[in-house]
Amino acid sequence: ARSTLNGGCTGAGGAPGVCISTSSCHSGGGTYISNACPGTPEDIKCCTKPACGSGGNCRWTSQCSGSTVSNLCPGPASFKCCEP
Repeated sequence: ARSTLNGGCTGAGGAPGVCISTSSCHSGGGTYISNACPGTPEDIKCCTKPACGSGGNCRWTSQCSGSTVSNLCPGPASFKCCEP
């Protein structure tokens, strides 16, 4: 399966991630792993940010059962900090 820029991926430890450029990931405070976004350019990696806000983590808003906080996570607008 090919990945897309700003598409979902599974990062380290099974964390929800997003396929974005390594520079965008780094500037957003995230970490990335290689080989998790097949079919994308070399600098597009799977970016995750396991901790954000008040005990939250960065995930897709569709996967968040708590409350979402904007501007705390790298990637597109639908990838937000999910707090319990």
